[in-house]
Amino acid sequence: MKLPTIQVRLKSVTPLSQSRYHNDLKKEGEDDDSYDRRTWRSHLHVHDGEVIIPPMTFKFCFDDAVKSLALKKSGRYLWTNTFKTGVLIADSLRTGKKVEDSWPETILANSNGKRGTGTRVPRTYPMINDWEGKLQIICVNPEIFAAEEKEGLRLVTRIIEFAGQCVGVGRFAPRVGGYLGRFSLEDLKLLSG
Repeated sequence: MKLPTIQVRLKSVTPLSQSRYHNDLKKEGEDDDSYDRRTWRSHLHVHDGEVIIPPMTFKFCFDDAVKSLALKKSGRYLWTNTFKTGVLIADSLRTGKKVEDSWPETILANSNGKRGTGTRVPRTYPMINDWEGKLQIICVNPEIFAAEEKEGLRLVTRIIEFAGQCVGVGRFAPRVGGYLGRFSLEDLKLLSG
């Protein structure tokens, strides 16, 4: 049985900032600020020198979108669990950007990562402008395309468009009240199924 696979092309609307955990070693005598300024690019997700956005980033983004939309499936049942358990993202999105294309943004962040604690420290994170790339979405739950192909594609389109506008990806995305990591759906096509 061939599973329905959808290919989408996404394009940035706002810059992307990533905050991947890293454990680069401190140089002897290096203070926290100097370490942060030296290692800011280590927050990027990178494969073969190209900045990527991991598949689970989009999986969680789309799951948040379908939950927020509260789309009715039938009666009192929603699409939330069907979509959450029935969709896989095949691979990372390759942004077409090299590590060197990033630029630093220094912000005053909460020292313990929790809002409202009062203690702030400078943190530097990488920013990427004008990224775009393709994703393959595999629908492992046949319910998504049970009615007809057009309805399944319409459902997926609505979820991805909402995710790009209202959820976003990366650090300081709309899902946490930010504005970074928004994207638009440029193209969507069914590859198999």
